[in-house]
Amino acid sequence: MKKRQLIWIGLIGVIMASCGGKYKITGKTNLIPDGETILLQKQNNEQFEIVDSATVTNGSFSFKGEQKSPAIAILVHLNDKQSQIPPQLIALEEGDIYVTLDSVSHISGTPLNDRLQMYETKRRSYDTRIRNITNRYLKDYLSGQLSDSTFVILKKAFDKEQKGLETLTRNYILANTDNVTSIYLFLQNSFLFSPEEQRELIAHAAPSFKKNPAVKKVSHMLDRLKNVEPGMPYIDLPLQTIEGKETSLSTYIDKGKYILLDFWASWCPPCRRQTPYLKQLFERYDKWQFSIVGISFDTNREEWKEYMQKITIQGRGGTDFRPVFELIRKEQEKRELRNLKALIYFTDGDGIYPRQKPDYETAFVFVKKTENMRLVPDWAYKLVIGERIKI
Repeated sequence: MKKRQLIWIGLIGVIMASCGGKYKITGKTNLIPDGETILLQKQNNEQFEIVDSATVTNGSFSFKGEQKSPAIAILVHLNDKQSQIPPQLIALEEGDIYVTLDSVSHISGTPLNDRLQMYETKRRSYDTRIRNITNRYLKDYLSGQLSDSTFVILKKAFDKEQKGLETLTRNYILANTDNVTSIYLFLQNSFLFSPEEQRELIAHAAPSFKKNPAVKKVSHMLDRLKNVEPGMPYIDLPLQTIEGKETSLSTYIDKGKYILLDFWASWCPPCRRQTPYLKQLFERYDKWQFSIVGISFDTNREEWKEYMQKITIQGRGGTDFRPVFELIRKEQEKRELRNLKALIYFTDGDGIYPRQKPDYETAFVFVKKTENMRLVPDWAYKLVIGERIKI
């Protein structure tokens, strides 16, 4: 008798195991015509792959399948023209899932989908308000009617809604780090959070969250970002001038001066469109306090030169004295130049000077006294033809 009981218990276990993980998606739609197709796509790493399809019949459609552990999926209307319905996010998990694909879609039926729907409902409200504020700003800006007071009001309203959306998303992620929905929302909404806030979210997450391959990539990126956060020393990048001479970023960095690094390429349309604005920015500020260093990703030197010839920046003149000092330093290292005692530089004084004194004396010689003489660093002599000025 006991043996029969054991057999029955074993059979029940097998039957229950075979039923585990089954899902059924029942959907309705008023916007998708009968006969058209809806795709079920499941997330696989960082891509979505088609796992099933269904045809709309009498405004209804359905999917059946098995999913051992919850996964992120989307329902997509397959249409040659632009669909009125954006892809609908769902949690693919065991149970009966109910979906309404409409101008405002809805999901329910299983624990994760119920939670996800609560988040999506609240998020839609924030998205609508943010969109309305943005549209108002663009309308006034493009019509030339955006006053300073209106800008302040719109900016304050935008920041409030953005902060609300950030809080909503953070709370959902922290409350659901043990399931796939939080991982997906974290990756899709990382723009809402600063690098430090992203690190905190990961630190407080469940082990399965931290072990996710995509999250591990983000963690690695955040570690690298520490090197370029405000207050950290800059990375002295090895560079080449347009003439092909070896140099480095430190050659163009002056202590106490604001430097804008512009990473660009001549083949990049947005970069080219930005050039006139950079010119305006450069011409607007005092060049002794502000400078722009452009770092090109061009691989074709001729195309780079051709584009640079079209750019004319009306700055405030001036000479960059540093390349001369750098050339002397390299010649000394190669012992091509020995026993140099002094360097005499005839100039009007308008230029960029080295920060540190070289191992030889330097004199900047002026034809006449000028305001630019104040720019000469303390370690150098300032000379006027016919007289000597004490340092």
